[in-house]
Amino acid sequence: MHFCRIRGIHPDPDLYICWKRISCRDETLFLGILFDSKLTWVPHVKNLKVKCIQSLNLIRILTHTFWGADRKHLLMLYKALIASKVAYGCEIYSSATKTTLALLDSVHNAGIRLASGAFKSSPISSLLVDACEMPLELHRQSSLVRYWFRLQRLPKSLTYETVINLKCTSFYDNHPRYPKPLGYRALRTLEDYEIPKGKILPVEYSKVPPWNLPSVDFCKCILNSKRETSKEIMRVTFLEHIECHKDSVFVFTDGSKSSAGNGFGICFPNFNRSIRLPNQAFIFTAECYAILMAVKEIFRLPHEDCYF
Repeated sequence: MHFCRIRGIHPDPDLYICWKRISCRDETLFLGILFDSKLTWVPHVKNLKVKCIQSLNLIRILTHTFWGADRKHLLMLYKALIASKVAYGCEIYSSATKTTLALLDSVHNAGIRLASGAFKSSPISSLLVDACEMPLELHRQSSLVRYWFRLQRLPKSLTYETVINLKCTSFYDNHPRYPKPLGYRALRTLEDYEIPKGKILPVEYSKVPPWNLPSVDFCKCILNSKRETSKEIMRVTFLEHIECHKDSVFVFTDGSKSSAGNGFGICFPNFNRSIRLPNQAFIFTAECYAILMAVKEIFRLPHEDCYF
């Protein structure tokens, strides 16, 4: 493939393998996405529309009045057969023009209309709200932003350097007609919706393979569900069990989330620590951060036996 947007006479490069010239193609399929030489994404969108129309015919058959499926299962079929195809790779081909992307809107609206059993005269906006579905434009923006945040977990990757560390934003600001790269589109989406960028915890791969890690012992006698056990019974069970760990250093961790903010804390016999987290963090993140900080503090202690 020879990707180039230069107009006019522009011959393909001459490449040879074993003294045989390699012919360049105008289109090629890679990982389910149809790439064209000018990256207009027109062939991919048209091919995607043809596949979605074939699935629409299946949903149209199942909308029979007497023996057809109900609204709930038709919407499930639409999401499985059509929405999944449209969402695949939308972060990449969303750089196409609005006219090209509009080809998929008719398929999206027709699928929702068939699954909902609405009239053809029903407004599209009301139809999407009734089916709890977003327009495809918002779907693409949501996928783009989520991919941008996931990519920040790999700061040492080549993709991160290409997408996140974009250095030519001023060029695209001065040339609005040029197709925008993924990183530029993600930044502009964050600014339009006033989404805070924040800092994402990077993924750190352990140098020790999993089969060489030491085994972890859990005290299963106190792992009962809080909903099924009353507070009094949990307290008595815990006090009876800690007698088996008299020589251990007791460490308590907790994470909380409320309207005032998010945070976590750790409690050692000699000191306590608490840290506030961004409001966007979940309670699971707070609990994990508390355990992570407690483990780091344990490695600094002279004691070898600690009990969580």
